[in-house]
Amino acid sequence: MPSPSTSRRAPLRDAVGATRTLFKRTFGHAPTHLIKAPARLELLGSHAEWNDGLALTVAIDRHLCLAAAPRTDGRIELVSSAYPQRERFWLSDLAANPEAPWTALVKAVLRELRIRGVHFGGFSAVVHSEIPPGAGLGSSGALLAATALLIRQLYPHKLTETGATVRRLGREKRSEEHTSELQSLRHLVCRLLLEK
Repeated sequence: MPSPSTSRRAPLRDAVGATRTLFKRTFGHAPTHLIKAPARLELLGSHAEWNDGLALTVAIDRHLCLAAAPRTDGRIELVSSAYPQRERFWLSDLAANPEAPWTALVKAVLRELRIRGVHFGGFSAVVHSEIPPGAGLGSSGALLAATALLIRQLYPHKLTETGATVRRLGREKRSEEHTSELQSLRHLVCRLLLEK
C-alpha cells in the first residue's frame, strides 16, 4: 500500500505527464514550458476578493496544467483534454469564439495583458485539468493564473504601475501608454471572472 505522501503526489505527476503527452501527440514535439496552477478551497470570505475584500483560501492537491511552446507564425493554437474544440486564431483576433467557449478565459487574459502593454507572440498550448469545473474549486481562476504565468515565461515581462516592462536581450523597454496597472495577479483573475 502506498504511503499517504506518495498518494498525494500521484495526481500531480499524472496531470503533468498527461499534459506533456497530449502536447507531444498534438503538436509532434515536446513543450518548452509547463505551468501548474492549484485548485483552491475558500475557507472564509467567499467571493469577497472580487469586491476588494479579504478572503482566506487554501490550495489543494488538484492542478490545472498548461504546456506550451512558442510559435513564429503569429498564431495561437489551444487544445484541451476536456473539450473537443481546438481553437486556432491570429494574435490580432482575441475575440471569444462561441464554438470553443472554453478558450474565452485564455483570450480574456491575453486581451488584458495587451491592454497593459505586454508584447507577446504566438504559441501552441495544451490544457489538462484535474479540477472539476463548476465545483467551486477555482478551475477558472487556475486557468486564468496559468495563462498569465505562461505568457510571462514565454515572453518575459513584469507589470508595473504604468504598464509593462519587457525584457529583451538584457535591455528593458517600458510601455508608458497605459496608466492603469494590475496591483497583483489576483486583481486580474478577479476582474476576468467578473466579466465571465
